[in-house]
Amino acid sequence: MEFKKKWMRFVYSQHLAFNIFWSEPWLDVVRHFRELSGTVKVLWPSEKEIADIETVVCTADDVAADLGEVGAPFYVIGATIMSDGRKSRDAKPIVNCLGGGSRRVMLVRTMNRVGERDQASDVLAHWIKLFDDFPPRWVNAICTDFASAYIAAGNMLQGPEQRPEHRRITWLPCAVHVYNKMLSDIGCSSSWTKDIIMRGRAMVRFIKEHVAALYSFKRESTQMGLIYSCETRFTSVFEMMERLLAVKSALERTVGSDSSGMVP
Repeated sequence: MEFKKKWMRFVYSQHLAFNIFWSEPWLDVVRHFRELSGTVKVLWPSEKEIADIETVVCTADDVAADLGEVGAPFYVIGATIMSDGRKSRDAKPIVNCLGGGSRRVMLVRTMNRVGERDQASDVLAHWIKLFDDFPPRWVNAICTDFASAYIAAGNMLQGPEQRPEHRRITWLPCAVHVYNKMLSDIGCSSSWTKDIIMRGRAMVRFIKEHVAALYSFKRESTQMGLIYSCETRFTSVFEMMERLLAVKSALERTVGSDSSGMVP
């Protein structure tokens, strides 16, 4: 029974197509394990059982029960919600919100903020909705990066116009982001380092945003991709430059290839 539960979670979490389990290669695997000698047999769930809606619902209930154990301390001592900001290394405005308690951390929500404004009022509106879904009585604080929109939203959260259950929630600036800003100032204190960072960022952005250039680069570098720096990610500038150095030969081959006309 325990094997079946783990197997079902694997199938559903990896978004495996159900028709895989009707395919002849998979049936060969099942037959192979069935014909093995020994007293311990692997009892694979049937293809009908895997695709059955009752199995899907039962597995979802099991996962929800496990998450309930993780979130149980939230009901007693509350949680701190942590957000990683709206900027990511692939330049997409994806915001992840985590809930941290006395035992573990769990993902609360992921938001795609494509086309949305990054103003304090918009940020606060997202926070309020997040608090209400959690709900507010289980939230002690929210921790974000030190961007100006979050500073303003944190001040607005304490405003008299907010509901008392929201006003009691404390906004905390992320210490790591503050340190990251300090390192950024140190790294850009010299003109030559600033020039290298700007050139590196421009190169990564161009390749990532142009399909032909990205295709040419991926042909030359099949193991490692490019890392786009992000001001709200700790040491991301260093990691971007470190990756550029690691794929230097691939970049040179990309520019020197037959498709070099597509890359400036």
